[in-house]
Amino acid sequence: VHSGMWGGPVPDATSALARLLGRLFDDEGQVAIPDFESGIPQLSPEASARLRALPVDDAAFREDVGMVPGAEFLGGGEGGAALFERLWYRPALSIIALEGMPLAEAGNQLIAEAAARVGVRIAPGQDPAAMRDRVMAFLEADPPWGVEVELTTEELTEGWMTEPSGPAFAAAERALKLGYGRDSVYIGCGGGIPFVGPFAEVLGGVPALLLGLEDPICNAHGENESIDLADFARALRAATHLLDELA
Repeated sequence: VHSGMWGGPVPDATSALARLLGRLFDDEGQVAIPDFESGIPQLSPEASARLRALPVDDAAFREDVGMVPGAEFLGGGEGGAALFERLWYRPALSIIALEGMPLAEAGNQLIAEAAARVGVRIAPGQDPAAMRDRVMAFLEADPPWGVEVELTTEELTEGWMTEPSGPAFAAAERALKLGYGRDSVYIGCGGGIPFVGPFAEVLGGVPALLLGLEDPICNAHGENESIDLADFARALRAATHLLDELA
């Protein structure tokens, strides 16, 4: 309906959705859903030591991700090793899609329906069904101005983590050093690779060797996603050495 004729007393979907999504975060950018971080396992001393030993440069981190100069890290602005801990061992919530009226087609209208997609990266050890329930309950509670809220869930996947010790991981360390000419380090990854856990379980708990073949400038999931050819060649050499080392 016409925003000039009806705006004021009549709620519109886009404004209500904006208020609803705004509740998801506090002023520091922390997720405001109760118990959002419940179920996170305590890091082993070995994992904590690996995490703290990694070099981290806040300025380089900001440049890699493309943050504008005035943007702050969420959660109070803490940098350093805390950045890696939040990326790899704690849950996160992102609003990854918004849909109302395209700007090119917009008129002076109050919009009747609006939609959003909310993605949650759960931490290893958290129950995905429990996370779904707490997020949906939070979004359904007391909708702004009495509007109707409809929620659906697309997919649930557990997090996964392993302790990288034993002969297979030692073989990978040797192979990577031969391929890249320097010692390797162990890192986490917040991206979802949902088949790793089930594969490892079905195969009797065999070591899952995940060799990260990317860096920040590869622009993963971007329209210009690519891989450095020198890195690709080093990875091929490392993979060849890995077969030899495992044998």
